Amino acid sequence: MNEAAQSLLGPHLSRLLTPAERRELSGWVEDLPEQGGELALLCRNSTFRASFWASFPDGLEGRALISVGVSPAASDAIQLRRLEQAVEGREIGIYEHDHVSDQVYASEATREHFGLGDKVDLQVPDFTACVVEADRESFVAAVAAAHSPTGNGRFDHTNRSWGPDGQMRWVHSVGWSYFGEGEDGERRVLRTVGSTKDVTDEVLVQNRQRRLSAALESSPDVVALARRDGTLLYANASGRKSLGLAPGQSVDALRICDLLPSSGIEQLVQALLPGLEESGVWEGDLDLRGPEGVIPCSVVLQLHPADLPWLESFISVQARDLSEKLELEAQLLHSQKLEAVGRLAGGVAHDFNNLLSVIQSSLYLLREDGPDAPTADEYLEDIHRAAESAGRLTSELLAFSRRQVLRPRPLDLNESVSKLERIASRLLGADVDLRVELGELGALTRVDPGRLEQVVLNLLINARDAMPDGGVVVLETQRVVLDEEYARTHSEVVPGPYLLLTVSDNGVGMDAETQRHIFEPFFTTKAVGRGTGLGLATVFGIVRQSGGHIWVYSEPGRGSSFKIYLPVHTEGAADAIEAEPVQPRPSAGERVLVVEDDPGLRRLVVEVLGRGGYRPIAANGPLEALAIVRSGVPVDLVLTDVVMPQMSGKDMIDALAAEGHPLKALYVSGYTENTVVHHGVLQAGTHFLSKPFAPVQLLEAVGIALAAEGASAG
Repeated sequence: MNEAAQSLLGPHLSRLLTPAERRELSGWVEDLPEQGGELALLCRNSTFRASFWASFPDGLEGRALISVGVSPAASDAIQLRRLEQAVEGREIGIYEHDHVSDQVYASEATREHFGLGDKVDLQVPDFTACVVEADRESFVAAVAAAHSPTGNGRFDHTNRSWGPDGQMRWVHSVGWSYFGEGEDGERRVLRTVGSTKDVTDEVLVQNRQRRLSAALESSPDVVALARRDGTLLYANASGRKSLGLAPGQSVDALRICDLLPSSGIEQLVQALLPGLEESGVWEGDLDLRGPEGVIPCSVVLQLHPADLPWLESFISVQARDLSEKLELEAQLLHSQKLEAVGRLAGGVAHDFNNLLSVIQSSLYLLREDGPDAPTADEYLEDIHRAAESAGRLTSELLAFSRRQVLRPRPLDLNESVSKLERIASRLLGADVDLRVELGELGALTRVDPGRLEQVVLNLLINARDAMPDGGVVVLETQRVVLDEEYARTHSEVVPGPYLLLTVSDNGVGMDAETQRHIFEPFFTTKAVGRGTGLGLATVFGIVRQSGGHIWVYSEPGRGSSFKIYLPVHTEGAADAIEAEPVQPRPSAGERVLVVEDDPGLRRLVVEVLGRGGYRPIAANGPLEALAIVRSGVPVDLVLTDVVMPQMSGKDMIDALAAEGHPLKALYVSGYTENTVVHHGVLQAGTHFLSKPFAPVQLLEAVGIALAAEGASAG
């Protein structure tokens, strides 16, 4: 019976009693009478009061039922045990330091936190020894402060310690010291109780958060968080700087739109925020406010839904300054332009030097042999061919630079391709199989028919040269729609309907590096003497000047495919009917006022017109021409250069019309980016002759301009 009682009492009560108190309780158990008994024990350490009862119910011989009754003034030690049991499941440890006996009780969790193991009779130095050396000094100081009679008894410290598994952990300890009066009447600490917790995970999270915060704060990108309504919750240093806030100033009451420079953009953002509800993310370029003005930025807005019903969802904003990137791109583009200009200048100089050499050599030989020599006609023919080649070269240069004169009209693409089929077959030769596949277009495009023919023929020549042993060329048309997704990856494309003309071959193909340069002037992969290097550059210029786009798809050994996208003509089909061409009128001695600031060209034009039966009147510029007309000299047609030092030919014609002299006009120029030609497209009714021109072309253009009804359109 006594052994059973000891077994029951030992593990539950012995730790609360001093050795003497345990002996007193044990003696009581030893001397229990047969009918049981009662013991009221008051512990000398003033921490525990309890009553013990022992009884022996019938039928339970050999067993003692011991119960403990705690008095209403139960000690803090019992409460500590209850707290210990309550928090054990939450991995919180409990400790108690009895300063009278200088013994420390530590729960299993606290022992684990400090790596104490099964050590008994714990004292404060045992805990200190488990603390990492770097934290030991601050730990000892915190303990001393908590035990100091002059302090408030508060202990709150976080330290690192080594666990039994050899892993370092962070332990957060809190405690309260209770003081009483000692025998000498002075205030002294009697007892300290507290708790410990392993906060390693929390510390690691805090460290990660600090690192993340440091990264966000040091980032040159603007990073902000906002509520769904756009009000800001957070902005990093770059964001606060963009908002014009002082360091430490709150972002409360500010909104996402305050990052932006104008109310127009604000409305855009207000429209974007509701859209985030569906897509969850928006990416694009926006202008943001900056300390020194507007900054172009790449912006990402993302909606982050709440993980739990009571949490608030939020919007993250990330904006990257594109100024440096755009500046570098501009520098790269400028350098590429300079490289292209250098290649262009070198190619032009090379070709023109060849042509000038032919002309100069032929003239020299013509003078040496005399005009009556048998070879005179050959020399003149060589000069004529060289001049024609020079004219073609300048025409190709204008096409590449998109400054040639276009005469666009609504056009049936299928009909135009069908007309070219016979010419294309002869051009490609017998060893090339030409296949034409026309789709259902149901729409017209608006292009210059002659320039479209030039584009197709140039591409066919390119395909033929890519198939030295013959092959297949496919001409294909279809109607397509280029959507916004396509436009995002092709910056010059405007989304909408297009007519697609594809020229494909199964020739040698091109690698990626060749494709990057294929439309540059004088870039060619052909052998020396085969082509000028302007064919595809001309194609590119014509297509782009016509409002279209051209892309090449090719792989070495797998052929090439050139895709030309021409915009659908949106006006009615009525203007698709081409007017009957005006026939030139035979000369009848009409007076033609020739306005040209270049004396050599003016003299030649006057000579050609005189030989053609006209009566030319020469003027060295617009001011002299105005004076001639104002003086009353009758004029039937004004043949004028477009760009001249004093005023443009267009302004001169307009001035004469305003003064009551509406005259027919024929404009002549080698450069067409001016007031007469808007973006390279002639206004309806305008008569234009492109330089260089042959005498027969000049006479034909004058005859057509004179045959037209009324004055030329300004």
